[in-house]
Amino acid sequence: MKNIDPSKPVSPVTLHEVGHAAVCHSAAWNAKVLTSAWWVHANQVSKTAPSGEYLSTGSFMIRGKKNYLPPSQLVLGFGFLFKLDDACVARHAGERKIKGLVNDVEEKEQSELGEIKEENENEPQLEGENDDDSEDRFVILLKLILKTAQ
Repeated sequence: MKNIDPSKPVSPVTLHEVGHAAVCHSAAWNAKVLTSAWWVHANQVSKTAPSGEYLSTGSFMIRGKKNYLPPSQLVLGFGFLFKLDDACVARHAGERKIKGLVNDVEEKEQSELGEIKEENENEPQLEGENDDDSEDRFVILLKLILKTAQ
């Protein structure tokens, strides 16, 4: 991770997130091993070995103290976020409920349910029918579903 503003220190949350991503993209993921990441300052990293030692190709030499982060779970999420053009918004209107409007939608469904009940009350009833009958509730629910599907 590179600090874009050296005058400000890197927040611990950022260090934890970067360490978590590093662990999840390391060999620990395939081995399913819980481990912790560590970080060092840029001046502690070198590609040259001390005299008398050899570094293999692609290796780095770390000098000084490593700052270990707490172990984190091997959980990694992935998501997509995309934006619609203004020309496409009309085609996708009403596909998703907005959290603030959920109560309005529930009130609309309740009023439609009340209208269907009133329609059923105006229909003649057969002998032996009971208003609390589960069949009546089923018919009301079925009419509500059919009405909303139209």
